[in-house]
Amino acid sequence: MREWLDGLDEETRAQVRALAALVLGTDSRVEHAVKWGRLTFAVDGDWPHWVCASPRRPGARGWCSTKVCCSTTPKGC
Repeated sequence: MREWLDGLDEETRAQVRALAALVLGTDSRVEHAVKWGRLTFAVDGDWPHWVCASPRRPGARGWCSTKVCCSTTPKGC
């Protein structure tokens, strides 16, 4: 993780740290790791069904997310 963060410019690194704190603070089951060249978040270590990931290359803009479903949705997503 440190190596990945070190590859970012100072402004992006600060943004990533702020976002990571926000995402990790949503639920104690949320974990983070660098997977597939991205800072990635998953619930309960379910990495094949990751929730949110950073751009592949440092300095790129935007984040990716998978389809997130709310458990109160009647038929799911």
